[in-house]
Amino acid sequence: IHTVMTIADGTLTYTVRNSLGGQTDSPKGMGIQNLRKRLSLLYGEDFILETRRGDDEYTAMISVPIG
Repeated sequence: IHTVMTIADGTLTYTVRNSLGGQTDSPKGMGIQNLRKRLSLLYGEDFILETRRGDDEYTAMISVPIG
């Protein structure tokens, strides 16, 4: 797992990258859907949540306003 958190211009950005370790199926959980709903309740439309799945890595990035 590789994580990076930055704060710039009133925005907190948090990125997590994780190797899939030979996993071939997509995750079946509801975690990303629940996270998106929770962010929407807290920030309305003023947030970014992006996910990407590569051949051997999964990346999630959240960006929210602070201050």
